[in-house]
Amino acid sequence: MKGGDLIKLLEKEGWVLDRISGSHHIMVKDKMRSI
Repeated sequence: MKGGDLIKLLEKEGWVLDRISGSHHIMVKDKMRSI
């Protein structure tokens, strides 16, 4: 699985991209930071 595929899957499940720090994509869901 490629990184882009994983991001699309997470967005489909309700995760939102909060910010990008270098190569780290920080995703949040319901105000809980976890990925």
